[in-house]
Amino acid sequence: MDKTNIENSKSSNKIIQYFFGSYDGKIYFVQVDISPNSRKVISKFGFKVSENSLRVLCLKDEYVFASGMDEIIHIYDMSKKEDKGMIVTYAGSISNIQIVKNFLFAGGEEKTIPIWRMSDFNLVHNLKGHKGGITDFLIHKSAKFGVSASKDSSVIIWNLVNGVKITKYSFKNSMICNQLLFVNKQKYVVFVFDSEFWLFDLFKNSENYEDWVLKKIKVDKKIFQGFVVKNKICILHNNGELKVYGDIFENEKYSTLFLEKPKNTNENELDFRVKFINLTENKDLKIKLLNVVYTNGEIYLYDLNKIIKRSNSSNFENEESVISKYFSFDLKTNDRITCMNSKI
Repeated sequence: MDKTNIENSKSSNKIIQYFFGSYDGKIYFVQVDISPNSRKVISKFGFKVSENSLRVLCLKDEYVFASGMDEIIHIYDMSKKEDKGMIVTYAGSISNIQIVKNFLFAGGEEKTIPIWRMSDFNLVHNLKGHKGGITDFLIHKSAKFGVSASKDSSVIIWNLVNGVKITKYSFKNSMICNQLLFVNKQKYVVFVFDSEFWLFDLFKNSENYEDWVLKKIKVDKKIFQGFVVKNKICILHNNGELKVYGDIFENEKYSTLFLEKPKNTNENELDFRVKFINLTENKDLKIKLLNVVYTNGEIYLYDLNKIIKRSNSSNFENEESVISKYFSFDLKTNDRITCMNSKI
């Protein structure tokens, strides 16, 4: 029997908090007990945030930072259920918010990346250098440098101490990097495109940009999203197919797994697809979860430890390559879910 770390964890208190943003500008808060003998939703509520669709939720301690089409970052204290104000100095819809150290970063349709100090929400820098909207950005854990990708077919490495550009890497053939991923203790960045991904050395000392790219790996179908677990690069397609690459620095071998999906009871409907994903991790409890929202509104939880263990097995039959859900739930709302985040 395949015993996962979730099931073997000693603690019986495994409560995950989920936050969902909606098309109607609401935040839904759900608490789920994922203990092996429980696995149930224990509470949920929703409240209005904006008159416009939300696109991103960022969590910091008891606070939720929500934004989207209204170009405003709303700040809420979830412990007190209080509105704590807003940041309105961004022009364009916001699709990415990150908080590192004492700084808040935002990116989206605007060509710049503003940086606010968390203690007083004063604008520290506004990174300028892209000619198109920001598709994604990463902030190093030191908060001293970052990487951003844009619709202008470029990636910029930033010095965040003084807010200036270190270098700009432009792609040929109008390629657009959709996603950036740190790997190997944030020494390398993965550039994720529509149907390929590159391994990029952040600390390469070379005037030739091509020397910074260690590998270019093509994928057989369009990439929905990538993520990294234990330095393994995972490429997810929206049909639930998951490619888990082993030691990407040594070879390009991967295992193909398939996530269990909601069953389609209506023959006239298309198969349910992945709408968006989120990872939940707690090192003390040894819990790693892949959370997937499907197009029918159901949320499926998968044990990432089990996924990695299965991917390490070189010989298994097709029927064994399906990763069963650990738990699932449904918000049971007619409101369309547009984004999510979680913590434990």
